[in-house]
Amino acid sequence: MKFLELLRKLGIVRYGAKAGTYTSGTDRPTEFLMDDVFNADKDLITKKDVTQARQAVKETVKHTGGRKALFWVSVALAALAVLFLTTAGGLSLWLFSGLALWAAILYLGYQFAYSGRFSYGGMIALVLLGLVASFFLPGAAVPA
Repeated sequence: MKFLELLRKLGIVRYGAKAGTYTSGTDRPTEFLMDDVFNADKDLITKKDVTQARQAVKETVKHTGGRKALFWVSVALAALAVLFLTTAGGLSLWLFSGLALWAAILYLGYQFAYSGRFSYGGMIALVLLGLVASFFLPGAAVPA
């Protein structure tokens, strides 16, 4: 659905009108029965519009399998990295910074998997960056 069509369906943009003559109430078009409806085909949501929207959602969900797998792999890696941070440095500022880092990565990963944002390469690079940072954070906690 185009942007202008969406604005028409939402009732934000209204233009054009339908004119006609009719002989009885059964011949009367929908536009003449409702206020603020200029063209029933373009202004009202029909069953066809709903089925098209459902098909679009089904297609989107069908193609997110790899994205979801990558998200759950990153969740498992995050759990291992946090476990490593906890055992290597104990409760410290570096553990909480690692938790914050992984929370941000998993939030972006969730948007990647379920909203279709970002690219595969970007998400893989972000997870790898989180893993590398998780191994350097305990080293930063060691006294000089």
